[in-house]
Amino acid sequence: MTVVDGPVDGDGGNQRGWSRTDASKTPKPTGAVETDLCALILEPHANDGRIVRLRANVVPGGHYEMMLHRAECSQKAVVLFVPSSLQDDERVALLRELVFAGFPKVRSTEVQVQLAGQFRWFPDQVPTRVLSLVEIIAIDEQSHEE
Repeated sequence: MTVVDGPVDGDGGNQRGWSRTDASKTPKPTGAVETDLCALILEPHANDGRIVRLRANVVPGGHYEMMLHRAECSQKAVVLFVPSSLQDDERVALLRELVFAGFPKVRSTEVQVQLAGQFRWFPDQVPTRVLSLVEIIAIDEQSHEE
């Protein structure tokens, strides 16, 4: 089930009712490189400093942090940093609400996001991989298949 699909174009809205004015508050990534979360994890130097566009699961990384994760990526993750300019964004609020629903219990659904952000690699620091959010493109919540 797609919860949010954006950005808004034309005069239309989306499922959350954002208008063109609301969508224009988020800076649009120019020259974003389409990539995969596993590629960022396995070869972080290749995209260090670039604006990238990708799809990944979002999981809590403690009480406040969100992590981009995919099971097939060697059980490693990338920290999702939300800059102060996006703290009040409705899409960020929805993402947090979905990711932290019922925390710390294990969720019966996965939250997947398609987004753009600036990737940074800090090989001698913790965390080593950080994606600074530029734009949330879509948020999906899907039930686990049993």
